[in-house]
Amino acid sequence: MNKNVIIVGRGVAGKRYKKIIEKNYPSFQVSFWNRNNKIPQCSRIIIASSTKNHFKDFLSSYKSCSRILIEKPITPKRNDLNEIVKIAEANKILICTGDQFQFSDLITDIKKKIRSFNSSKQVDISIEYKDSLQNVTKNQADSYFYDKDSGGVLYTFSHAYFVLTKIFGNSLILTSAEIIKSQENQYEIFASSNWTKKNMRVNVVTDCTNTGLEFKLAIDQKYTYDFINGEMISFDLKKDEYPKNDRDSLIKRNIDQFINGKFNNQFEISQKALDYIWSVKEWN
Repeated sequence: MNKNVIIVGRGVAGKRYKKIIEKNYPSFQVSFWNRNNKIPQCSRIIIASSTKNHFKDFLSSYKSCSRILIEKPITPKRNDLNEIVKIAEANKILICTGDQFQFSDLITDIKKKIRSFNSSKQVDISIEYKDSLQNVTKNQADSYFYDKDSGGVLYTFSHAYFVLTKIFGNSLILTSAEIIKSQENQYEIFASSNWTKKNMRVNVVTDCTNTGLEFKLAIDQKYTYDFINGEMISFDLKKDEYPKNDRDSLIKRNIDQFINGKFNNQFEISQKALDYIWSVKEWN
C-alpha cells in the first residue's frame, strides 16, 4: 500500500493535519503540495486550502487519488458541489470532510434528550458558535475570512450547521434569518436563523464579535452541551461521562477514520448542511 499523504494548503488546518498524521501514523509520508507541480499518485489527499479554492483543488486532485478529505465547508457554490458529487460518483472517489463533530458522542445524548420531551410540549433549542474575529484571522488583514466567497460567519463557523443537520436531518423549515455585515468591509460578522419542526423551535447563531471561542447547544434551558470541551454542562455531571469528545480529540478521530478508509455518510451530511447555509444566505 502506498502510504503517501499529500496536503493541499499550508495554513493552520493543513499544518494541524500534518502534525496529527506524523504523530499517530509514523509509517506515512506526509508532504505539502507544491502548486507548481502536478499532484503525483498517492494514497490520501487532504484539501485544506481556502474555501473558495476547494473546488479548483479538487479538480487538480481527483485523478491522483481516490480517497480525498475536503476541509469544511466543501465549497461555497452549489454548482461546484454538484460537479464534485458527479465526478466522485463517476470515478468511485470516496470523500471525507473536515466536519469532525460527526464523531461527537454528545449528539447521541442530545437526540435522546430531545425525544424525551412530550410531543405536545413546545421545545426551544439553541445552537451558538461564537469566536473573536481576532482569533479567526490571527491579526492577518488578508485572511480568507474577509473574502465573501470563502469566509464570513456562515462558512467559517459551518460546524454549527453540520451539528444542526446531524441532529435533525434536512427536515427543518426556515422561518427567519438575519445577517449582519461590517460597515467597513462588508464581510459577514453575525448570522442568526430560526427553524421549526413540529413542536420544536431551533435558533442558530454564528457570531465573530465574541471575546472568545464558544460552541454550545441548549435544550429548553434545561440541558447545555459544550462542543469545544466535549462535555454536558450540569451540576451533577461526571467529567469522564464523555471521554475524548473535545475538539482536538475529535479531529484525531476524524483523521483515524480517513487514514483507515472507514468512510461513512459524513460527506452527505456536509452537503445537507450547506443547503441550510445557502437557505440562510438567500433569505433576504
